[in-house]
Amino acid sequence: MFQALSVLIVDDEALARRRLKEHLEDLGVLYFHEADSANTALTTLSSFPIDVVLLDIQMPNVNGLELAVLIKKQHKAEIIFVTAHTEYALNAFELAATDYLTKPVRIERLHQALERAEKQIKAKDQQHENLNKPYLVVTDRHGSHRIALDEIIYFKAELKYVTIRTLHGKHIFEESLNQLQEKFPKEFIRVHRNALVSKSRIRRLRKNSDDNWVVEILGIPDTLEVSRRHLPTLRQEFNADSNYGFSTLSY
Repeated sequence: MFQALSVLIVDDEALARRRLKEHLEDLGVLYFHEADSANTALTTLSSFPIDVVLLDIQMPNVNGLELAVLIKKQHKAEIIFVTAHTEYALNAFELAATDYLTKPVRIERLHQALERAEKQIKAKDQQHENLNKPYLVVTDRHGSHRIALDEIIYFKAELKYVTIRTLHGKHIFEESLNQLQEKFPKEFIRVHRNALVSKSRIRRLRKNSDDNWVVEILGIPDTLEVSRRHLPTLRQEFNADSNYGFSTLSY
């Protein structure tokens, strides 16, 4: 169920750690570590990729709340407090804890807490992935915002501007097609003097009823005309790359 999660149990009581370990095993957790102090916990966090920390609060020397502050500064693990005391709940959530469980911990509550932690981990991973994707910044009446490069279906020159087409609509961009083609030669291919198309979005190349070559595009009904000048390059490109998965048809 939670086979992909790596969990660290931090509690100075061996019996409490054993009970949590049994619950984790019942929930399908395969990777877990134990620590009986803050120092051991920090060493483990620095040595292994830990996703979730099950953290007791009442511990000698450095307590769980103090340890949570250190973990948040140095590591990305989600923190679930596990304690016999309810009076620290507000402090715990002020530290952005994922959940707060009271002892003795019921397996149902631990299941819920791990589910919540797993969702937060996935959301953070997605956010990190999005932030690291190549993107363009466009400005419209709502302000400036980013469009990830892999969301762009095509660029089309219209009058003095370039239109960016995504699944969600169109945006105006003040950069020439030549500049865009130079920047992103692996992602986009020229099909006409006025259009660049994402290679991964081309469904097929065909002739229309007017005997002109066009490309059909995945996800949207638009077709774009292919000029005679760019037709050989387009054919050569997709014939050399079986990953395109589209075929040429003609009427």
